Amino acid sequence: MEIERTGEYTMTTVLETNARPSIATLVSAMQDIPLPHIQESKTNPRRQFDETKLAELADNIRQHGVLQPVLVRPMPDGEPGFYELVAGARRYRASKLVGRESIPATVRDLTDTECLELQLIENLQRAYVHELDEARGYAALMRLQPENYTAEVLAEKIGRSEKYVYARLRLLHLIEDAQEAFYLGKLTVAHAFEIARLQRVTVMAQFHQNCL
Repeated sequence: MEIERTGEYTMTTVLETNARPSIATLVSAMQDIPLPHIQESKTNPRRQFDETKLAELADNIRQHGVLQPVLVRPMPDGEPGFYELVAGARRYRASKLVGRESIPATVRDLTDTECLELQLIENLQRAYVHELDEARGYAALMRLQPENYTAEVLAEKIGRSEKYVYARLRLLHLIEDAQEAFYLGKLTVAHAFEIARLQRVTVMAQFHQNCL
């Protein structure tokens, strides 16, 4: 299992709700874009890529090609003809594994917020995303637009409860060593939740002891 470390995260859905960003209009129909002209997004919440499943996807692409285009947006402040990958990281990586020179892609003009939201929802709908990556995605959207992305709004967008969203966010209280253990499978989800809860209790106790 490969663990990737990227920057801060965020996400997006095609669901429309009042006072929330809607997905931007299509800029172009599907087109083949050279792989070197596409750069992976640093805001993609997915940190883990199962190498075995990626190899299986690569074999499928070798035999049948890329059946569904990836989603890209023009590179912000970049040269014309260069793009940021919004959705389809596994297809993109698998295409590189088999030595493809280009990949079918749909281009959309997306804001940073729309890009982040789409990345989260795309990952949640398609394949397993680690609970910590999911939590970072929620937190990034809430930081980016706190007036539009509350726990209630996010819960509605992903079809979950507010309690579910808050539970995921609590995982961000894990110290770095605990997060690493969680990524490596040395902690179960239940254990991670309990450790995050205890860490928060400890921090609050220390705060009261030092400040009151």
